[in-house]
Amino acid sequence: MKETTNIEKSKLIATERIIYMRFNTCIQKDKLQLCNRNRLTQRVELQCQSSTGNITNRSSVEKVFLPWSKANKRSWRHDEFRTRAICEFFGGKTFREISPLFVERFKRERRESITRRGSVRSPASVNHELELLSKIFNLAID
Repeated sequence: MKETTNIEKSKLIATERIIYMRFNTCIQKDKLQLCNRNRLTQRVELQCQSSTGNITNRSSVEKVFLPWSKANKRSWRHDEFRTRAICEFFGGKTFREISPLFVERFKRERRESITRRGSVRSPASVNHELELLSKIFNLAID
């Protein structure tokens, strides 16, 4: 058998590293494609729900927004109770039926409403609810 020199050994090692890196890159690409496929599936589900109508139907918020919130936010518990007010106000409205004037009415009524403790609702609370509504719309668009 022929003995290999140090140069040949280093070439073999380099070739093996390239093959290994290409293999791992393929695996990473497959994982990324799978991830993208899952995101696409979620978007299609959301679009199907939004096209059929009720974003504020409690079940659609629970199926789309709250799982996203639990996966991506530490304040997801706050989102759960803040979405109640959004669902109650917008009822069975579709995305197309919710106009900027309707959102302004929501904002005004929430600011004028009285909390369970008997105090006037703070503007910050209303802003948090508007942020959630905005995120629900953004998820529907994506």
